[in-house]
Amino acid sequence: MVDIQTIIAERKATGLCLNNKKCGIIAHQQTVISDPTFCSFNRVNVDDAELLGASLFAGRVLASRCSELSTAIDRLQLMCAQDAPILLRFSFSAPRVQHLMRYSLTVDNPALNDFGKLLRSAISHLTNCDLSCNHLAK
Repeated sequence: MVDIQTIIAERKATGLCLNNKKCGIIAHQQTVISDPTFCSFNRVNVDDAELLGASLFAGRVLASRCSELSTAIDRLQLMCAQDAPILLRFSFSAPRVQHLMRYSLTVDNPALNDFGKLLRSAISHLTNCDLSCNHLAK
């Protein structure tokens, strides 16, 4: 709170001012915010807090990435067989999850397994190859 007050007080000297519409405060829903400056900030629930697309806390980001991948897979099936795997590889799969795994808590998250299954089925369908482990067990 002191930092915010300092920025507001020094705005004439620095030429900078806060745009309260672009400021956010991360707080639990039961937290009461009484300071008028903070009341004008956008309120973000702790579970939904993200920075550059990665969850700041253990949240539902991986589950939403699974949903996005599922939508992308449906649309990729309508594309040329040569373009779809390239887009899947470079845009929708590994880079997105690698970013999340670097910056978010993903240990033992069941959505990682779901993401892997979605990715395996997409690659199998787009390349017309069986990537299941069933044929290896024989």
